[in-house]
Amino acid sequence: MEDLNYGKGYAFAIDLWREYIGRLNRLRTEKGMLVIQIAHAVVRRFDSPEHEPYDRYDIKLHQKAAALLVEHSDCVLFCNYRVSTTKTDVGFNKKVTRAVGDCTRLIFTSERPAFLAKNRYNLPGELPMEWPTLEAYLAGTIPTNTVSA
Repeated sequence: MEDLNYGKGYAFAIDLWREYIGRLNRLRTEKGMLVIQIAHAVVRRFDSPEHEPYDRYDIKLHQKAAALLVEHSDCVLFCNYRVSTTKTDVGFNKKVTRAVGDCTRLIFTSERPAFLAKNRYNLPGELPMEWPTLEAYLAGTIPTNTVSA
């Protein structure tokens, strides 16, 4: 990638990503398969046109390839632990902020300032990170209008 002229390697790679997406579409349409892609996350600076820049989770992939996959996908789900913070007074007018959690893992289905997410299935904003629950929602066996997010 880096040996090619500036930006040429990534432009070439986009064509390979489009071919990959075409093959995924064939699996979906010809074989009736549900395709799930899993990626790692990375924290990146987000330059909002409306607010001061801030950090948020993003897909750990080149930005052009990530944009192509996000556009193509019916769902982009973000998984994380439920986390809250607490401030503890450690003396001398100093407070320390610590993260607190109960190991509850969640699937987030709609975008928030901290991460990108979307879905075309009208899923609630949060789901427990359990395959049977997600599978039931995607299969349409749980009415989405009866569950609050």
